Amino acid sequence: MSLKKIAPIVETASGTGWSVRKTGPVVELRIEGLDTQQSFPEQYAPTVQTYAPVSAQSSTSSYTPRVSINLAGVLTPQGYTGKAYGVITYTV
Repeated sequence: MSLKKIAPIVETASGTGWSVRKTGPVVELRIEGLDTQQSFPEQYAPTVQTYAPVSAQSSTSSYTPRVSINLAGVLTPQGYTGKAYGVITYTV
């Protein structure tokens, strides 16, 4: 008997300033110029409220520029002006 490799199912979605790719339980969220609050499909959302640092021009000394990702799939820019960039990986 031989083993057969089963290709994982890959799902993708994108919007203004973001794109997401899910391979099995692993999600890769790319922030690509996010400058306003955006929503993405809930099946790609993390299971806990998440804050991820991003590369952007800081507008506060309280914390580094970041993106808040809630359980409903809402991306909220925090602590920066202009556009942000980054790659965030998590499991669902």
